[in-house]
Amino acid sequence: MKNRKRRYPIIPLFCLLICSGCWDSQDLESRAFNYVVAIDLADKSRSDHFQITVTNQFVVPAGVGTSTVESAGQRQAFRNVSSSGESLVDINREISTMLSRTISSQHLKVILISSEVAKQPELFGKIMDFFLRDREMRRGMKVAFVEGNAAQLLQVKPEHINIPGEYMEQLLENHSNAGTIEPLKVGDVQEGLLSDLNFIAPRLKATEDMNIEFDGISVYNSRLNQLTGSLDREETKGLNFLLGKVKDGTIKVNLRENIAVIENLDLSHQVSADVKDETNIRFTIDLFVSGSIAEVFGQEDVTNDTILKELETAYQKAVEKKAKETIQIVQEELQTDALRLDRYLMQHHYQLWKKIRKNWDTRENYFSNSEIKVNVETNIEHPGTSNKTKEGDGD
Repeated sequence: MKNRKRRYPIIPLFCLLICSGCWDSQDLESRAFNYVVAIDLADKSRSDHFQITVTNQFVVPAGVGTSTVESAGQRQAFRNVSSSGESLVDINREISTMLSRTISSQHLKVILISSEVAKQPELFGKIMDFFLRDREMRRGMKVAFVEGNAAQLLQVKPEHINIPGEYMEQLLENHSNAGTIEPLKVGDVQEGLLSDLNFIAPRLKATEDMNIEFDGISVYNSRLNQLTGSLDREETKGLNFLLGKVKDGTIKVNLRENIAVIENLDLSHQVSADVKDETNIRFTIDLFVSGSIAEVFGQEDVTNDTILKELETAYQKAVEKKAKETIQIVQEELQTDALRLDRYLMQHHYQLWKKIRKNWDTRENYFSNSEIKVNVETNIEHPGTSNKTKEGDGD
C-alpha cells in the first residue's frame, strides 16, 4: 500500500508538464513570419536622430505552393510591408498593427543594410543590437550590405523561386567565386562589435532585369563603428588571396603575346610579424597557390616545360599584383584593416594588441603605417597532354 500511494502525486505532476507546453504556444495564424528585412536611411528628424525605413518581406503560406509563373488570380508567396521611424521597436509595432499580427523572426534568413545606413557612425551597431536581443534570432542568419536602396532587392523576380528572400539566401550561400566572399553571419557581427574587430560582408545590387548580383564587398570598421568603403570584384579577388580564402575561381595571366586563364585549385597562407616597433609593424604574408590551365589564347604549347614554367611565373606575378593592389587600397584609401591582421595580433601578440587596439586603424592608424610584404609561390597542376588553345589546334 505504501508503494501504491507514492505513485499518486506523479500523475498530476505529469499532467502539469503536458499542459505547460500549451501555455506559451501562440496560434500560428496570429503571427507574421518575415523572411528578409531591408533597412534604408529615410531622413533626419528634428531631434537630429536618423530616421530609417524598415521593409519586411513576409511569407504568405497560401501562395508558397503556387507556380513561379504569374497568372490571373494567383496569390503571391510573399508580401512586402514598410514603415519608417527612429526606433525599430516602434516601427515593428506599427507594422504589426498594419498586419493585425505579431511579427515572428523564427524564419528570418537575411538582413539587408543600405550602405548609407552603415556609413552613419554607430547606427549599424544600434540596429544589430535590436536584432541580437530578439530571443528568436539565430546566429547563422546572414547579413549583407546593399549599394543603393536595400528595399529594392525585395522586388526582384527570380526564376523558379517564389520568394525573393529565398533566392537571396541561396545567392549568398553560393560564394564559390574568387570575386565573392563567404556570407557574413549575425554571430560574426556580434563578435566583431563586442571585440572591436573589423568584418567584411558581401555587397549586393539590383540589376536592370530585376535580378541580384554580387558587387564586391563592404568593409566595416568596428573601432569607428561605421562602414568605411568597399572593394569591387577584382579587388575582392586580391583580398581573398591575402585571406587564404580562394578555393576556386579564375585569374587571367599574360603569356608572351597572349592571355591564359588559370583556375585556382587550392591556396594556403601564413602570416608572421615583426612587432619590435609598434608604430611600424612589419607583416609578411606567404601565399602558396596551385591552379590548373583553364584556357589559353594563342598557339603556345602548354605541355612544353619551358612554356609551363613561364606560365607559372606569370601566374605568380598576377596573384602578387592583385594582392599588392588590394593592400594599397585598404591601407591608403579605406585606411581600414580588412586583412584580419587585427585578429592575428590579438591571437599571437595579445599584450601588444591591448596597447594599440584603439589606434590600430583609427587615430594614429598604425595599420596604414605598417609594412605588409607578400611572398607568392605558385604551381600549375594537370597541364594536360594536348595544347589547349583558342587559335589553332596544332594542325
